[in-house]
Amino acid sequence: MEFSDYPPGLEHLARLDGVYVNQFLEMLEILSGIETNNTYEVMDANGKRVFLAAETTTPGITMRYGKHRAFIIQLLNSIGHPIVTITRNHACTRSLCNNCCSTNKVDVTHITGVFLGSIVQDSGCCSPNFKIFDETGQLCFIILGPCCACCGQVSN
Repeated sequence: MEFSDYPPGLEHLARLDGVYVNQFLEMLEILSGIETNNTYEVMDANGKRVFLAAETTTPGITMRYGKHRAFIIQLLNSIGHPIVTITRNHACTRSLCNNCCSTNKVDVTHITGVFLGSIVQDSGCCSPNFKIFDETGQLCFIILGPCCACCGQVSN
């Protein structure tokens, strides 16, 4: 794929070998155990910030549904403009609320409205795995999650 084939704001991703995602710790969440809106830093292999990702969910939804909540995450460029929207519908059904092994799906859309693909998390009770699909539904990558937060792998 040529750099010009990427949606505006995402061209430089083609030059990267990989990205790392770091979640900022929320003190309220740590101290109270109550889920809060999450913020993430997306960095290149050298630790340089590529994007900032900010979740927006109403507090009532966050408190009621916790990790099963619907959310919208905006991927922001270096000057704070939205580039990508990541959307998840409400993930909790009666069968999922009592089950630690659930599947979550998010849709990824460019700010222009172009659907870019989806990410599906297949959770085991110990380690999450993520499948990355393009706009046609073709599987592109599998990210193997760690059993602990300190390690992980990517395969394609």
